[in-house]
Amino acid sequence: EALQRALPVLQAMGQRITHVGSTGAGQTVKLVNQVIVVGNCLAMCEGLLLAQAGGVDLDKTLEAISAGAAGSWMLSQRGPQILARDWRPGFTIALQQKDLRLVLEAADQLGVPLPGTALIFQLYRTLEAKGLGGDGNHGLMKALEALAGVEVGSSSSGI
Repeated sequence: EALQRALPVLQAMGQRITHVGSTGAGQTVKLVNQVIVVGNCLAMCEGLLLAQAGGVDLDKTLEAISAGAAGSWMLSQRGPQILARDWRPGFTIALQQKDLRLVLEAADQLGVPLPGTALIFQLYRTLEAKGLGGDGNHGLMKALEALAGVEVGSSSSGI
């Protein structure tokens, strides 16, 4: 009944409305989304870092993998930004961190280990400490570059 009353407002805000359960279920699903978003982001950044270090053409790499099993919204939208060294946000590191704090709090309350998400949270924390909280969440690449001594999209591969 409450969903039916709210439906016109929800439809004005978005095209896909999915009722996922009772009160609180939507927040849990939002947190699940954040876990998967940052996991995709980390995988994309690590893959592009490997491609850079391996000396392969980064544009061709994106073209080759985007249509296959590795393809994702994150890869097709943020991959080209990384190659162009464009850190403009669609979603900022600071906002990503806020959501990851909520994820880790919920996981702690439920007794669910999320070691990958915790690692990503710490990588973003290093970027926030450098004043990069306003960069796009794909700026996660900068934390990995600092660890590897390789800059993706640059002419030097670090080899």
